[in-house]
Amino acid sequence: MDGATPTVAKVLEAMDAERIAVAAALGIPAMSARNWLYVAYDAVGRTLYEAIQNNHGYAGIKAPTGIYHRYITEDIPMSLVPIAALGDLLNVPTPTIHSMVHLGSLLLGENYWELGRTVERMGIAGLSATQIRRFVLEGGLV
Repeated sequence: MDGATPTVAKVLEAMDAERIAVAAALGIPAMSARNWLYVAYDAVGRTLYEAIQNNHGYAGIKAPTGIYHRYITEDIPMSLVPIAALGDLLNVPTPTIHSMVHLGSLLLGENYWELGRTVERMGIAGLSATQIRRFVLEGGLV
């Protein structure tokens, strides 16, 4: 709740929409973050900001006090980079996620595109959505 201002929540909603679009391109139905908050915490809201503010489970949890935090050092290379990489592979635009990876890289002086989980590192470069699903379901066999 502490770090989720209305403006930050708008950015989060844009990234969430891109995540859902990438999942849809893979044939995977993905729940929005706002809907997940409702299902998991009974936190209602017309926007993600309202749902976050209405989530009593988050009460008292403070935002990080500095930029060297796992929300950047782990979430960018291990979550945002693979979503963006899958989006690139499947021709799904992820401009907000790309921007966050770029900003995080600048903030910490790291190249998260090089450090993160790319389609090459995941062993799925050049695969179609169908081949990726098969790869996942059959334990790495294409």
